[in-house]
Amino acid sequence: MSAVSAPKGYRTFYLGKGSVVHAAQDSDTATLCKKPLITVRLAHSPYVSCTRCMKVAHSLNTSAESPTTKAKDTMPPKSKSPAKKPAAKKATAKPTVDVDAVTSDVHALVDQIKAIKVADDDAESKAAGLKFDAEAKILKLPTHKRTALRKAVRDAVEAVTAAKADLRAATSIALSDDPMEWEGLPPLIAHGVKEMRKGVDAGLQLTSAGEQVANVLLTIRQHVIDPETGLPDLVWRLKVTRNSASKVYNDVLNEIAEDDEDRLASHASLIKATNNKASDVLVEWLRGYRRESAEDMELLRELYPAAVDACEADEDLSPEQAIRDLYAEHGIELPVRGRTEHQRLTRRVDKILKITKELEAAQDENDTETVETKQAAIDELKATLPEDMLERLGETHEKTDAEKTEDALKHAWKSLETAGKRAKTLKGAEKRKVKTQMYKKIRALAEEFDLDLSKLVPSDDSE
Repeated sequence: MSAVSAPKGYRTFYLGKGSVVHAAQDSDTATLCKKPLITVRLAHSPYVSCTRCMKVAHSLNTSAESPTTKAKDTMPPKSKSPAKKPAAKKATAKPTVDVDAVTSDVHALVDQIKAIKVADDDAESKAAGLKFDAEAKILKLPTHKRTALRKAVRDAVEAVTAAKADLRAATSIALSDDPMEWEGLPPLIAHGVKEMRKGVDAGLQLTSAGEQVANVLLTIRQHVIDPETGLPDLVWRLKVTRNSASKVYNDVLNEIAEDDEDRLASHASLIKATNNKASDVLVEWLRGYRRESAEDMELLRELYPAAVDACEADEDLSPEQAIRDLYAEHGIELPVRGRTEHQRLTRRVDKILKITKELEAAQDENDTETVETKQAAIDELKATLPEDMLERLGETHEKTDAEKTEDALKHAWKSLETAGKRAKTLKGAEKRKVKTQMYKKIRALAEEFDLDLSKLVPSDDSE
């Protein structure tokens, strides 16, 4: 059933934290679908989305539009008279429909639905209204043209509804800093306590235990969605994330007797070991997604659908970098490497600096053999260092303008190839619109790069 407006004298509203629009009068104690009115929020929309309410509202609207029905039923029967033969109807030509124009109008409405800000209170009402308008246009089209358009409209509306539901859940949850009030966190915290307890009991094997606890805390960080960014709280921005770690530590600490110095020392050492491993397990997890693995990309889509879309648009983009880019858009920089790896590379830099001093001393003494040996050792160590670590030695490679231009064109071409594949699936007005845009872009590119487009036309000699 398409969208139905509330009957005259009725209001529309949500029940509790729900997203379904119901209808009732101010004096009613229940909705049109017989649900009790307890906690309500005005919907600010004339349209009803509850299926049962829609049926009742449709019935009330229909009866309101036919006020003469009852009067006709009570009128005395007219005297019988010979039936007159109805006049033949004049054949009228059906008005022609511009299918492409109507289809474009529907796609424009779909774009409007997609552009709705889910943070707005009336987001779902706007989507329902636009859906109603789209359906009215779709009905003008031939039957075989309607199915795909209806699906496009339905998918867009469902996306708004789902995003609104996620936003409500995140907003209501974000009000609590107690991790035990968050869905899914209590069992993770219990698992963390179990691993923490095992580590304290082990005493001397704290490095392995620290990594185990750090992995549990990483899972907690992945589970907590930051309502401001819409991304997992990998960098402990939210108080509830930090409180989760504190609860894991404190629950085990409260089990230890005050005079049990060995276990208290083990507990303190395990916290330090866990903190040291926190960045290690995070970076290892970020690097763990492989483009060539369908299973990895499906798992990635559950947490970062935008990262998967970015990888599909750019075949040179790694899943790790796609995730980092999402956080960078919100001013959040994820660690490039873990603490252990950073310390290992720092030791190599320090060793290079030490050998460099030895090389300079050998040069002062004209000791050619030692100079060559030291230089070879330095070159070997530098070959293992990433670009940002070489900066500490003042040796970075600055790309030329030609190299930068080549890189930019390479990425641009990859994006155009992807756009071209998608454009092949378009038809009618959509395809004409894309072609018009591309002609404008090509003319702009020709001007920007000072290209002679006549070179693209084959000469008579080449035929």
